[in-house]
Amino acid sequence: MKKYFLIIIFLFLFCLTPFKSSAANLDVVINEVAWMGTTNSANDEWFELYNNTQNPISLDGWQLISQDGTPKITLSGIIPANGFYLLERTNDDTVPGILADKIYTGALGNSGEYLKLYDNLNNIVDEVNCSEKWFAGDNKTKQTMERMNPLVNGSEAANWQTSPVGNSISNGASQNPGGTPKTKNSTPEILSQPTPTPTPIPTPTSGPTASPKPTPSSSPPPISTPTPTPKSTLTPQPSPSPSLTPKTEIKKSYPTGIIINEILASPEGPDEQEEWIEVFNQNNFEVNLSEWQIADAVGKTFTYTFPVGTKISAQGFLLLPRPETKITLNNDGDELDLLQPDTKIVDSVAFEKAPQNQSYSRKEKQWYWSFALTPGDINIITEKQKTESKEQGLSETSQPKNGEEKTKEFNKESLASLGEQLNQSRFTSKTIFIALTVAVLSAIIILFLKSKLTKNNSDL
Repeated sequence: MKKYFLIIIFLFLFCLTPFKSSAANLDVVINEVAWMGTTNSANDEWFELYNNTQNPISLDGWQLISQDGTPKITLSGIIPANGFYLLERTNDDTVPGILADKIYTGALGNSGEYLKLYDNLNNIVDEVNCSEKWFAGDNKTKQTMERMNPLVNGSEAANWQTSPVGNSISNGASQNPGGTPKTKNSTPEILSQPTPTPTPIPTPTSGPTASPKPTPSSSPPPISTPTPTPKSTLTPQPSPSPSLTPKTEIKKSYPTGIIINEILASPEGPDEQEEWIEVFNQNNFEVNLSEWQIADAVGKTFTYTFPVGTKISAQGFLLLPRPETKITLNNDGDELDLLQPDTKIVDSVAFEKAPQNQSYSRKEKQWYWSFALTPGDINIITEKQKTESKEQGLSETSQPKNGEEKTKEFNKESLASLGEQLNQSRFTSKTIFIALTVAVLSAIIILFLKSKLTKNNSDL
């Protein structure tokens, strides 16, 4: 009997073990994307998620990932029932006055992204396929991309709108180019249509009115005198003016293959004089970098614009010292973006605390801290340094997308302990029902076995 009781206890405890349940499709959706940044800075990008259900949902272990690998964000915390979850890039100053639920790093490309939202079991809950181009939003006015109906597929372009400007929205709130972070998306006000004025129908008369007949006259008809025909006069015609054909606007294209290659953020000497950034041209031809930009995204940010006439030779390096760029590289971590003149981000790199007198160097598709400073030359990384950098969990560069090199950041969140999982798990009615069912079945099986054993003993 002791064995049977142990079986019952085991089955009961097994049923009470918390099970991870996957979220249904569109339970949580990507609701708004500020891929263009804000009027304060193009680096101030943010996302908004929305909970379509009437229950709070734990986002622990969920991920929001771009198909090209950047950004790659591991979520945590709770999204309220029918509530919002705000993700701000780099720091909590991205959206002033609104507390972020998650801070992340990694830039969005201005040409589009393929975003996917995964639950803790790696099931896709929502996706927005803007790989060709963003469905909505304006990079010049910094109007965001808003989802119109959170229950409709996120990859339907018609389900997205550019956040309006002005105060003509249904809820009466003033709507600015910054979108609607952590609030209901704006809905344009439907103006009432003017009532058409009916056109009066003409009333027909009772019948045709007879015209009076002319009265004959006894006077003889007048004799007509021929009038001389006037000579024709030639009127000079104005000469036709040439029609002006509007010029077709040609969109300027820029070469790919320009990357951030090496950074010295914590030199041995004074930072103000000895910090530098190195850019590399992967192409076999010279590239004109006039009006390209490089900007940092953490702390006191600054954007440096390459002077007109700046060129980088084929397979060549361009060194940018801090006295020239005025960009301060924070020793405790920073992020750099390289932008084309059309503000499209073509490369991005983020680093954490910088060791003194070590450069952050690119080697193929990865980044390492290196003791060998190589400004204007090929980077040198030893095997020991590769191992140390990997152990530190520093960022690595993603695969190029449309010629763009972007940076992935490793998430620093540690795995939750088993005790935390048990505390966070909640028993559902379904779990209790399963436990009771198994317990009843176990009791029936034991009674059956007991009766069978009793019968066998009596037969003996």
